[in-house]
Amino acid sequence: MRKYILLIISILFFAFTLQSDKPMGWFQQTRPVNDFINNIFFLDSLTGWAVTAGGNISGPDTGYVFKTTNGGENWTIKFRGLEDLNAVQFLNQNTGYIGGGFNGTSFISFLKTTNGGDNWIRLNSAPGTNVNGMKFINSDTGWFCDIYGFGGLYRTNNGGVNWQLQASLSEMKNLFFLSIDTGFVISAKKIYKTVNGGSNWFLLHDFGFQLGDVYFFNSNVGIVSAGRFYRTTDGGSNWTMNQEDVVGINFTFASDSIGWAGLNSYAIPRTRDGGKSWAYQGSPIGNNTCIFAIDSLKVWAAGNGIVHTSDGGGLTTIGMQEELINSYKLSQNYPNPFNPVTRIDYTIRNTFFISLKIYNLNGKEVAVLVKSKQSAGSYNVIFDAAKYNLSSGIYFYILEMDNFKETRKMILLK
Repeated sequence: MRKYILLIISILFFAFTLQSDKPMGWFQQTRPVNDFINNIFFLDSLTGWAVTAGGNISGPDTGYVFKTTNGGENWTIKFRGLEDLNAVQFLNQNTGYIGGGFNGTSFISFLKTTNGGDNWIRLNSAPGTNVNGMKFINSDTGWFCDIYGFGGLYRTNNGGVNWQLQASLSEMKNLFFLSIDTGFVISAKKIYKTVNGGSNWFLLHDFGFQLGDVYFFNSNVGIVSAGRFYRTTDGGSNWTMNQEDVVGINFTFASDSIGWAGLNSYAIPRTRDGGKSWAYQGSPIGNNTCIFAIDSLKVWAAGNGIVHTSDGGGLTTIGMQEELINSYKLSQNYPNPFNPVTRIDYTIRNTFFISLKIYNLNGKEVAVLVKSKQSAGSYNVIFDAAKYNLSSGIYFYILEMDNFKETRKMILLK
């Protein structure tokens, strides 16, 4: 059944590419190396950047910065280093920032360029910080979330030269600022708000489950992702779930009405009414977790590849991909980083032959956790790195079933 669904998606996708010089819907672009892309950012329809994880199961422990000047038709490597690169933002054609994290031996924290990415300098930040979400309002003022490290929200008032801790909250995943004063931040299962630039934060809502991203259209209307989408119209005091049959991770909006969500699947959710309702669009790659829109037509998504649309993504459908999206779920291990024990949860909604294995950065298999036929249900596996005499560093756990594969990264920190 799964192969049949993929065949339908492929037919719909490629049928339209024959009728135009440029493919319709989402089409794949070529990246310089095959590392996993953590974040993507575009200044306009031509100029964009992408940053990769600090390791790949088929390559060296290297984080890359890619740049395009023709809308993604070609990408060039502008930086490489032994770090995990998590976030990227440019203020103009010259000035940009990259936030990094732990690669198993060191932290990168921050890089800055003032010549369009030709050269990068390292900026000081709190020791041990692992940048996840990042937002600059102007050339002086910006914030970042430290998701692992010591945990917290940091602000700079001088373009990243110095950083001040503003809030100590655990598992800070993402942030969003409407202005230099008003902003929102996600900390694990909770969302907080500031009205004075981050000097003080107050709790808006405790969802009771893990959150992924936050976006506000104005001071009253906003949306968060928690697998499903939740929307508020009263500034965050109350939230309602939009749809039970559509899921997503990260947001990008071209207007108050039109937006897309990143998703770890062969599908990209789109909304035309500000997040009240969503429908899926087919993607040629199986992981589209980071996403960025320039306008209502030109959008890029990335993960285990880069895809682009110049017509808003083409057809949308729910029923055709619902089984594909909901057939399994692989969760992030917890805790992460870990020493030496961590837990991996996954859910399957049909009977599959399951393989769950651990690999190091060189692609070498170091542990087999599951290799058997399993019925529909939720499962958890405890991984004890001490049993395998593993050293500190980045590892990957891969869930395979029925010709499908999903990879997640974890950090062993002794």
